[in-house]
Amino acid sequence: MIRMRASLVVASLAAVLFVLFGGGCGRSDLIDSAFVLADGGQDATTLDAPLTETGADAPDGKTDGGTCTNGTVCSGKCVDVQSDPANCGKCGNACRGNQVCSNGACARNCAPGQVSCNRACVDPNNDPANCGKCGNACLSGQQCVTGACVCDQGRTPALCNGACADTSSDPKNCGKCGNVCAAGQFCSLGACASTCAPGLTACGAACVDTRNDNGNCGGCGIACAGGTACVNGTCGCPGGQTTCNGQCVDESSDPKNCGKCGNVCPSGVCSNGGCATSCGAGQTSCNGACVDEKTDNANCGGCGVRCGGGTTCQAGACLCYNNGPRCSGVCTDTQSDPLNCGGCGIKCGGGQVCSLGTCTTTCGPGLTNCANACVDLTKDPFDCGACGLVCGNGASCTGGKCVCGGGLTSCNGICSDTQTDRRNCGACGNACGPGTTCAGGKCASGCPTGQTLCNGVCRNLQTDNRNCGTCGNFCPFQATCTAGTCVCPAGETACTGGFPPGVCADLQSNGNNCGTCGNRCTGGTACSTGTCQASCGAGLARCGNSCVDLQTSKTNCGFCSQTCGGNLICKGGQCACPPGTTDCAGVCVDLSTNGQNCGACGTVCPGGQTCQASSCR
Repeated sequence: MIRMRASLVVASLAAVLFVLFGGGCGRSDLIDSAFVLADGGQDATTLDAPLTETGADAPDGKTDGGTCTNGTVCSGKCVDVQSDPANCGKCGNACRGNQVCSNGACARNCAPGQVSCNRACVDPNNDPANCGKCGNACLSGQQCVTGACVCDQGRTPALCNGACADTSSDPKNCGKCGNVCAAGQFCSLGACASTCAPGLTACGAACVDTRNDNGNCGGCGIACAGGTACVNGTCGCPGGQTTCNGQCVDESSDPKNCGKCGNVCPSGVCSNGGCATSCGAGQTSCNGACVDEKTDNANCGGCGVRCGGGTTCQAGACLCYNNGPRCSGVCTDTQSDPLNCGGCGIKCGGGQVCSLGTCTTTCGPGLTNCANACVDLTKDPFDCGACGLVCGNGASCTGGKCVCGGGLTSCNGICSDTQTDRRNCGACGNACGPGTTCAGGKCASGCPTGQTLCNGVCRNLQTDNRNCGTCGNFCPFQATCTAGTCVCPAGETACTGGFPPGVCADLQSNGNNCGTCGNRCTGGTACSTGTCQASCGAGLARCGNSCVDLQTSKTNCGFCSQTCGGNLICKGGQCACPPGTTDCAGVCVDLSTNGQNCGACGTVCPGGQTCQASSCR
């Protein structure tokens, strides 16, 4: 499980963590914060009111340090050819006076979900130049999230005097806007103090964690640029991306760097690392980049919809890991977060730490103080073996060491399936050419029998949780893909109309789906035996708005928020494998039949062979 304190990271790290680390709800000191501002730069007009065309200029793309990173250069100007009526679809293609530019084509009306802003069709939910309504431009440093301008840099971002500030470390806005620390004091965890909290470094009068601060990565003043983020004190691109001309790009979908840096697609469309005329199965074209809207953190559920605040794109919706809580828009673990200890907004005082949801002076047995958050270094993937040591994608923290799951290999710190990974096919660094796939550890033009090409990777639609039955059909948390159908664990119900949609829920204890799907317990009540009650029944513990049995709860095993990963079960308050299976790095497998762990954990059957009676044949 990934935990976060509403505290330590900078802009864009959430996307990195969920692309790079596959996590979700962790400590916000390690996750990008996306705080929705009450005054967000908007006036009283909301998305529910009619949106009318204004005199706002058509968006001219986005630049980063003078480069056109998310648009196309037309006549020396960075524009978005998906919406610019003067350059619709390509440079110089001007729409007629009564037409608008929608999704790169001239049309009489905008596509559903878009509005016309001076004949440019934009989505007011995510367009920073027209956020919530035409002409409402977000300030520098803000993002447009669901129609509101938000600050998303730092641990506790806020809009102070027209600029984004991190109130957890800003000595001029410490704890709240306008609270200036006196000379000789430091701003540490949102309070003026004589010294920084353990694990934080004084950069000027600001206390930051140089292991994950994008503005002070590895040392004060070392800023990450070009789309990189700070992980373990080093600036790097998100998993699956490459640096091209100082910018992080995805060569599998970037039409300007398709398959390799500088390879521009004449068609303007890049799919699976090759130039194409249209996107492949399960993909959507977002400004020429073919992406999977069900899993893409930058285009989640629609082009330009960016997941922030520690959320990741799960089945087309930005959600916290294991449907965890958000405090001020940030996925948070209230069991260890000193700024939200035991509940949102409950801040531990000076000299206190947050241990198991309670502010106290010392951490509980087996826990270590990491910047006033009490964590278990033996299994915390964000503090594995030492404070701030983050495990990579697909890795789990076992015994204080980052371990790749069964069948995965560590390639440059990222766990990779060398049987299917186009960038590491058969071995780390062995990249398949444009238009090819990796199947059985070999680059090929097609998929083996029984597998289907999904977003450039050969998948078994009968067993793949991310492509169950059809490409892109993502099984919800805890569900498994069985014979092409997502199946919830015994005793749980698939709530298609629940919260979030499609979640597997125990209707007897799930506070968001109590008794029936979608019935949320509010007002201080919790779900006990299928009804919202003021207190939990005998033998049950309260975890948020749910009453659970800590001896058997998969998501609250032994104590609240302790999740048994993979298909581990909770037995006697401890995560364990079901009978007849073996724990291979957090996933229970049958060694007699599992092709990724045949006879022993990590033993992968080569292409064309299957695992029979614990042997590859």
